[in-house]
Amino acid sequence: MRLHDIGLPLWTSLALVFALTTGGPFPWFLFYCLAGALVLSGLWAYHASRNVDCSATVDRAAATAGEVVELRLELENRSLLPVPRVLVANGAARPEDGEGTGTGDGAAAGQRVTYLGLGPLATFIDRRRIRLDRRGRYRLGPIVVEAQDPLGIFRIRRVVHAEPELTVYPRPAPVRELPIVPRQPFGRQPTRIRAWQDPSSLNDVRPFRPGDNPKHIHWKLSARFGDLYVKEFDLRATTDIVVFIDLDRRVQAGQGAASTVEAAISLAAGVAAHALRQDRLSQALWGTKPVRGVSASSARDDPVHQAG
Repeated sequence: MRLHDIGLPLWTSLALVFALTTGGPFPWFLFYCLAGALVLSGLWAYHASRNVDCSATVDRAAATAGEVVELRLELENRSLLPVPRVLVANGAARPEDGEGTGTGDGAAAGQRVTYLGLGPLATFIDRRRIRLDRRGRYRLGPIVVEAQDPLGIFRIRRVVHAEPELTVYPRPAPVRELPIVPRQPFGRQPTRIRAWQDPSSLNDVRPFRPGDNPKHIHWKLSARFGDLYVKEFDLRATTDIVVFIDLDRRVQAGQGAASTVEAAISLAAGVAAHALRQDRLSQALWGTKPVRGVSASSARDDPVHQAG
């Protein structure tokens, strides 16, 4: 709580000086009225500071670039005394790591100022939709709430940020086809290489032909029918995918969402998403220094690796 307008305290001081110098009932009556109003305003503001609660929440903890999130601000007056003057300045999204920017309601970033009054035991709820155009970690706010006493002499100020902190992931670029030949057995990608049969996935049983692998003979079925039968397995394979992202600023061009680094990150996310849909092991490496000696098998132990 702090003093907002020095008018009444100044007039109270002048009234005291006037009463002390001139005397008489009227100067002292004037001083007592002004001093009483000043004290009541201070008590009113102090009481409001103890009984007005404000909180801000966001409807999710993670989003994708381009999505819209909802910021909810709630003001509650737990007192029987009204708070006639309340100002709410709802700020735009602010990135914590310097990577993201946000705009509210599809317009330019800025503050939305609302003036209101809170009655006894009243609650005010304000909802704001914010579009997050770029990746990053966002802390929505700050939201400034200022309340004053009826005479506007004292002011209480609260600054809150929305919880939880919001993580915005890059929007994956659409990747419909990834023409990478499988190079490892035991996966979920169909292949025509018979050497990559998956013994854990039985496909069919057929009569034995010369050249078939004796290890694949179905002995129980062969004994039942009195002829040799072999098991056929699904032909499936896989391959590891490693995506290298160069974040060196010296080789980048453009600014903001139209920069080459954002395009590279979006494309890398699209490749990784497509690989995961095909049950391929994917790994992303990024940084500003050269990466050497990285094998695809290391991705199994460390699926997320940061270089540089």
